Amino acid sequence: MAALLPITGTVSVGFDGMETQALGSFSIPVHMTMDGETGTVHLEAATNASVISAMVAALMGAADELLATIPAATVETIAVCPTCSAELGVADPTTTIEHAQGGAHIVNPRY
Repeated sequence: MAALLPITGTVSVGFDGMETQALGSFSIPVHMTMDGETGTVHLEAATNASVISAMVAALMGAADELLATIPAATVETIAVCPTCSAELGVADPTTTIEHAQGGAHIVNPRY
């Protein structure tokens, strides 16, 4: 007699002080055979690589679902640094940027 039994698991993440959140689940088939004469059961378990692969697939699927819920951002205005021509997307067209020390930039909103 032979059968396929699933090993199931959940990929979850938790941060200090926060409740663990389940991100996705996975299932891996395990092959089971039973000797009809002796009653001995033999399980051919999944390899570590197949478990890791299933976990990664579940995590990637959860990430894809999460990313699909984030609306696309649109930048309509680009402020340009007059010193080095660096560009910064800004929401207000009156905002300018200027060069600062160490290659940083200062954002100047106009009121």
